[in-house]
Amino acid sequence: MLHRLLSLDTHSRLELIEDVVRATVFVLPGRFEDAELCAQSILSAVNLLCLRHTHCLVRQQNESLTGFNAHIEQQYLKHKLCRAAALALSTVSYTEVVVEMLVHKTTKSVSRRWRCIASLEGAKVFLRLILFYATRKRMVIHPTHFARADEDDKISLATLDTRIGVPASSTLSRSLPRVGWAHLAELLWIFRPLIYVGLMWRRSKHKKTSESEQTSWKPWLISLGIDLAARLARELQPQTQLEREESKRRDYLLLFYLFRQPFYDFFTKPIVDYFCDATEHRPMISIFAAALNDYRPFWEHYYFCTSGS
Repeated sequence: MLHRLLSLDTHSRLELIEDVVRATVFVLPGRFEDAELCAQSILSAVNLLCLRHTHCLVRQQNESLTGFNAHIEQQYLKHKLCRAAALALSTVSYTEVVVEMLVHKTTKSVSRRWRCIASLEGAKVFLRLILFYATRKRMVIHPTHFARADEDDKISLATLDTRIGVPASSTLSRSLPRVGWAHLAELLWIFRPLIYVGLMWRRSKHKKTSESEQTSWKPWLISLGIDLAARLARELQPQTQLEREESKRRDYLLLFYLFRQPFYDFFTKPIVDYFCDATEHRPMISIFAAALNDYRPFWEHYYFCTSGS
């Protein structure tokens, strides 16, 4: 490992270090007290460092950055507000879990926790609206920052969507302005997390009960309904390949509803409990069951781990 690290250039070394740290973080949960917070803090720091490293690569504008061209420079770097909103949104996304964990650790007030979550979701809605309207009502593609691609042992920028530096394959076409029902679909998708959190915050303020007793089907059903309505309305306008890829990503996010209360408490949790108990003493499978138990606190106690926002 050391010989390989020394043989690489600076950019490749950073890539290798980032990968090693991320792999190490995955084995921390469940190992000691506050292991989850420690793991997420390290992961957030690595992601922010990666974002900064990529930003430096963009600023260098050297020949090795194959994705950096005049058109991208005109469309992305020229619009400072769009660039700032994209980087801010990525930063919030990388740190939101850590912030929630710290609030969860420092206060027992459920209402204060949801207020913090609502503040973060509100900021993300505001930033997405900037990107949506600054790009003339085009779909907000994930992620919103430049991404690196490792090609032939050289660090370069991936082929990018020319609006906000979104990585895409060379075969993907550009996105088109959202109009009519598709316009509404994008707004529904942007506002859906804030609506869900607002309902949870409101419920926590009106009921002086424990967090488990505050669970209600209403926020879950309304959020799922908005997600499905947004999906149906999105299909009413033809999509480019780039937009179809983003739509598939959003469809996968629907799986998070299986791990959000109260559906999780009534349906998914009993299945997980049965699986872990049944495989506790079986070779190989027990390793997976143990890892599953180590990661359960993430989706059982923290909103952003299953928010899909």
